[in-house]
Amino acid sequence: MSLMYGLTLVFVLIIVGGAVAYIGDRIGMKVGRQRLTLFGLRPRHTSIIITILTGIMISGATIGILTIVSEDVRTALFRMKQLKDALADSQMQIRIKDVELERKQHEAQQLEVQIATLNQEYKQVLAEKDKVQTALDEVYSELERVQSEHQAALAQVAETQSLLLLEQQRVERLKELAQPLAEAVETLKAEVQQLNAEKQRLSTEIAELQTDLYFGNVAYRADEIVLSTVIKGGRDAAVIKNEILDFLNGPANAEALKRGAIIEGKDKALQVIPEHLDQAAEIISNTESDVVLRVVSYANSLVGNPVPVYFQLFKDQRIFAEGEVIAQAKIDAGRTSDQLLVDILNLLGEVNEKAIELGMITTPEGTVGQTLNWTEVPKTIEKIQSFKGIVTLKVIAAADTWTAEGPLQIRLEVSQ
Repeated sequence: MSLMYGLTLVFVLIIVGGAVAYIGDRIGMKVGRQRLTLFGLRPRHTSIIITILTGIMISGATIGILTIVSEDVRTALFRMKQLKDALADSQMQIRIKDVELERKQHEAQQLEVQIATLNQEYKQVLAEKDKVQTALDEVYSELERVQSEHQAALAQVAETQSLLLLEQQRVERLKELAQPLAEAVETLKAEVQQLNAEKQRLSTEIAELQTDLYFGNVAYRADEIVLSTVIKGGRDAAVIKNEILDFLNGPANAEALKRGAIIEGKDKALQVIPEHLDQAAEIISNTESDVVLRVVSYANSLVGNPVPVYFQLFKDQRIFAEGEVIAQAKIDAGRTSDQLLVDILNLLGEVNEKAIELGMITTPEGTVGQTLNWTEVPKTIEKIQSFKGIVTLKVIAAADTWTAEGPLQIRLEVSQ
């Protein structure tokens, strides 16, 4: 906006100056042609005077227009001294303000230093406060612990006093019972003598039993399976009890008689507690699935003596899935064929024991039976010997195996 104003002012001055110069020139030419005189002067002098007057008019018109139009020009022409004085005063005020500003900056720097110092002191105070708070918390914790221990001690004292009172009452009762106890002690001494005699008798029987075991006179060892069968569950307990008796007095009794066991004066060899028979029938009656019933020797039984037995019951369920690894062993492939055969038989024995533990039905020989093709055994030995170092021999279920369905179907697998 200021630029447009200045350009307009210059343009107007040019136009005015040009117009005045043109008018003066025309007047001068007219005076020179007509040879006019002014104040009785010669025409030449009159022309000079007109030219001078024209220049004065141009300058006056320029200054007049500038003065009329521009406040700055009026100020420069008529108030310059005031401006200089005001400028000097302003410069003086600026110097005073600069000095004041420097003083305030110095004071601000001092305040910043003081603030930094106060901040540092404040941080130290906060740190001290944290330490004091931590110590106070520890004191409160210790106070709570002491109060807790005090309460516990009071409770312990009360309990001790109560126990003391009970002990005092017990002592009084013991004093009253002292005489009967003394008489009981004498009775117990007599019983101890009888028990020692019984112990001597049992020791003699055990020695005789060990002799019989050594010479093969044992019909059944403790926990040995006599025979097992499958009984359908979910029926009347009385019917199931009769089936158990039929099995007990039939096939199971026949197996025991083969072993040389017998009840004197009878054609039976097995003894069972009637309550056990009732319990087994009740359990099978309450089971919806088939149940594997095992008749098991309760203790070592000699030839010519009866066999006390108990029952083991197993619900019919899948114990091995097809393809499941039943057992495995690490074997040195460098062993001889006979040694490898022993290793295989040991692993098969482990499989048999595992199946029996899981409740699988057994044969009269006390095994679960295995459908292993024995022609695979030599091939397995050859395959093991084809490797070097340690190999893994696995016994794998060839089909799903259930407790009530035998025999156990297996196959052998060798890997390194």
